Amino acid sequence: MILFYIPVLPASENLWIPGTNIQRTMRLLATSTPAKPNRVKILFYGQSITRQEWWKQVEAGLRHRFPSAILTVENLAIGGFAADRLKRTVIHDVFPSYPDLIVFHDYGGEPDYEELVRSIRSNVASEILVQSDHVVWTGEPGEPQPNGEIWHDKHVGWLRALAKQYRMGFVDVRTPWHEYLKKHDIPARDLLRDGVHLNDKGCALMGLLVESALVYNPKLEEDRTLVRTFRAQKNLEFKGNRVDVMAGSSDLAVLIDGKKPSVHSELIKFNRPSDGFSIDVPALARVDSRTQLITEDWSLSLFNFAPNVTSWKFRLKGSLTGDDGEGFSDKPFVSTSGKVAIEPGDWYVHEAFQISGKRPPKEFTVRFKSTLRGSDVASAGRAVNVANGLPPGVHNLSLMGVTKGAFVVVYNPPFAGTPAHLTSPIGR
Repeated sequence: MILFYIPVLPASENLWIPGTNIQRTMRLLATSTPAKPNRVKILFYGQSITRQEWWKQVEAGLRHRFPSAILTVENLAIGGFAADRLKRTVIHDVFPSYPDLIVFHDYGGEPDYEELVRSIRSNVASEILVQSDHVVWTGEPGEPQPNGEIWHDKHVGWLRALAKQYRMGFVDVRTPWHEYLKKHDIPARDLLRDGVHLNDKGCALMGLLVESALVYNPKLEEDRTLVRTFRAQKNLEFKGNRVDVMAGSSDLAVLIDGKKPSVHSELIKFNRPSDGFSIDVPALARVDSRTQLITEDWSLSLFNFAPNVTSWKFRLKGSLTGDDGEGFSDKPFVSTSGKVAIEPGDWYVHEAFQISGKRPPKEFTVRFKSTLRGSDVASAGRAVNVANGLPPGVHNLSLMGVTKGAFVVVYNPPFAGTPAHLTSPIGR
C-alpha cells in the first residue's frame, strides 16, 4: 500500500517517546523467531473512526515488520458509541477478549473516558495505546476557532497526562495532523469524507501515525508485573484474575481455590448481545446479573413498539432457565430468576430506527449467551485459558496430573482492586 503522507513531529515540549508503556507487546513481536514465535493478540477498540480501513493498514504493517510472530488482530469498535456507552459495553468486549495490546480511540466527556480507562486497567492486564483526535476543521485566516475544536486541542494534554497516570501508551495524532495541514496548506476537509470520518488519504495518514508509535525500544521500561510465567507445580499461589496453563504430555485437571473453574460463578459471564435490526451495532449495550449464572443461550423478544419506536415491551427466555419474565424498555428490569438485569439507558433500538429510518419487525429478537470463561481441564500440548475473571486478590491453583514440562501464565491487571478515589479524574 502506498503511504501518502510523512508525519510532521509535534513541538519538542509535547514529545512522547514512541513505545512508552507498551514494551511487553513490542518485545513479544520483536523477539519472535521462526523457531520460537510468540503469540500476540491486538484489539482495536473505540467507535466508527476505529472501524475505518486504517486499522488494517496498521495490522499489515505489523505483519510485515514481525513476520515470525503469531499475530491475532481483532476489531470490536462500535460505531456511534462514545465513552459514555463504551464504558458499558467494555465488559462484553474487552474483558473476554483480553488482548496483549488495545489500540484505543474514542470521543466523549473526560469523566466517562477516565472511567472507561480505569475499568479496563482494573480488569485486564492488557497494555493500551490511546490516540488523540484528528482535526476536522480549519477556517479562513482570522476566522474564530469553534469551541469544540478548542476543546479537542486541550484534550491532547489531558489525554497525555491520563496516559502517564494509568501507564498507557500514547500517540498524539492531533498535533502532527495540524502541522501536516499547515505545511501543505490544505484544509482539514481534504482528508475527510464527511464532517469527521476519514477518506482514503486520511486513513493512510492515521495508519502511519499509529504505526509509528508501535516500536520496540529495549531502553524503555517494561511492566513485568502484568504477565508472569511459572513452571507448573501441583499447587501455586498467585495474584491475578486470569490463568492459562500449557500442559505437557498429558491433560491436567484444574482446581482454583479448591473448586473447578466451572463452579466459580464469577467466571460465567454474558457475551455481547446481537446487533440491532437495521445497523451493525448491538441492540443492547450491556446485560448484568443479580444472581449466579449457568451456561445457556438467551433471547429477548421485543414487541408492541410505539409509533416512533421510543418504547416497547419484551419477554425473556433462557435455553435452560425457560421463560424468565417480561419488561418495558423504559424501566429497569430484573428477570424472575435474577439472572438477567437490564438498564433502560443501555438499549440502542430507538437510535437504530433514527439512523436507518426503518422500523423493527413486528417481533424482533435480541440474542446473547452466558458462557464459562475458563476450563476444568488443560489439554495436553496447548495453552488453555482455565480462568478469566477471578476477583482481585490471591488465589491458589491446583493441577492434578503430570506437571513435567507444563507452564502456568498468570495475568494481573495493574489497577485491580484499586479504590476509585485513588484514581480520581485528573485536572488539566
